[in-house]
Amino acid sequence: FEKHTYSAAMSDDQGNYKIQLVSGEYSIAVTHSDYVKKSESVTLASAQTLDFSLAPAAAIYGTVVTTEGEPVADARVYAQGGLGKGSQWGGPGAASMVSADDKGAFVLRGLSSGRYQIKAAAKGFSSATDTEVELGIAESVTDVRVVVDKAHSISGFVVEDGNRKKAISGVQVMAMDMRNQRFASAFHATGDDGYFEVQGVAPGTYMIMAYHEDLLSSFMEVSATVVDKDVDDILIALKRGAVLKGRVDPAEVADIGLELENVGFANMMKAMAISATKARSDKEGNFELGPVPSGSFQLVAKSKDGRKGALDVSVSTESQEGLVVPLEEGLSLRGKVIDQDGKAVLAVRVQINKKEKKRSPMSFAGGRDNRFPVNTEGEFLIRGLEEGDYQVKVLDSRGMLP
Repeated sequence: FEKHTYSAAMSDDQGNYKIQLVSGEYSIAVTHSDYVKKSESVTLASAQTLDFSLAPAAAIYGTVVTTEGEPVADARVYAQGGLGKGSQWGGPGAASMVSADDKGAFVLRGLSSGRYQIKAAAKGFSSATDTEVELGIAESVTDVRVVVDKAHSISGFVVEDGNRKKAISGVQVMAMDMRNQRFASAFHATGDDGYFEVQGVAPGTYMIMAYHEDLLSSFMEVSATVVDKDVDDILIALKRGAVLKGRVDPAEVADIGLELENVGFANMMKAMAISATKARSDKEGNFELGPVPSGSFQLVAKSKDGRKGALDVSVSTESQEGLVVPLEEGLSLRGKVIDQDGKAVLAVRVQINKKEKKRSPMSFAGGRDNRFPVNTEGEFLIRGLEEGDYQVKVLDSRGMLP
C-alpha cells in the first residue's frame, strides 16, 4: 500500500547498467526470465557501484485443466515456495503469478530451486488442492497439470459513501475466507462503472476488502457467503476521509503515519484502515497525510536518522492544516560493521530492538523503522533512542548475518 518512486535501466551485452537517482534509500532489484531475481537495499549519498551475481533460474511448464481433463483458458496460475526469501503471499520462498493462454498452457520462469505449491483460478474454476513440484537448480519441469474444480464468483460494485450513484474506478477488491485460509482477488481494478468480480471462489464465508489510494480502504466491513452459486449483489461504499497537512520541526525528510493505542477487536477495522495511510515530508519538512478516518490518534514522524516525534490529533470529517510534529533527538548509537579481517562490510543494515517487553501502541508510521543502513565506510548512526538495553543485529539481502 505504500507509494514508491520507480526507475529502471536495461543492462547491455556486457551486463553493465546505469541508473540516475537522487540521494536516498532504495531497493535495487535485478530480474531476467532465465535467472533468479535478486535485490539489494542501498543508501545513496554519492555515485556508487553495485554488482549483482545471478543464479540460473528454473522453470515450470504446464497446463490448467478441469477434473475431466479439459483445458481452462485464461486462468491465473500462482506458485509459492522455493528456497528464496518470503514474499507478500506469505510463507517461505518466493511467489510468482502468470496467466495461462487460451489453451490453458502456462510457463513459470525465474524460479529458484526447491518445492513449489501451484494453484490456479479462472471464471467458474479454482484449485481445491495445491499441485506440488520439486525443482533443482536451473531445472525445467514440463507437463505439469494443475487441476481445477468448479467454483463460483463474488461480484458487485464500489460506490462513494453518501452518494451511491457515484461509482468509483481504480479499486482493487479482494476476498478472504479466514476459516479455511483461502484468498482470492479480482483480476482487474474496478472500471468507470465501479464493477468488480472475484473469480474462482470455493464455498465459504468471505470478508471483502477494497483498496483505493485516495479513499479510505474497506477492511472486512462487508462479507459474502458462497454456497452453491455466484454471489452478485455486493455493494462496497468507500469514504473520502480527512487530510492532515503540516510540517515536522526541525525541517527534515521523515516518514509520517498514525499510531492507535489499545487496539482490540472493537477498533481493529480502524487500525487496519490507518495501515494504508502513510506519507513522507519534503526537505522543508512539509507533509500531507490522507485519507484519515475519524478518531483519536498520534500523528508520528520518524526521520531517516532515527529521530522521532508525535502529536495527539482528533480527526473528524474535516481536513486540518498547520499541524507541527516536533522531532526529538533522543540518545544515539554509533558504530561500524566489520568482518573478521577488520574490513568494512557494505550493503547491509543494522537492526536494533529494545529488549524490554513493553507493549506499545499499534504503529503504522512506515516500514522497517528499526533497520538502519551503513555508509560507504561501513559506519552507522542511529538516533532517537530511549534509555534501555538493546539487541543489535546485522542483516543483508538474505537475512541475518552470523
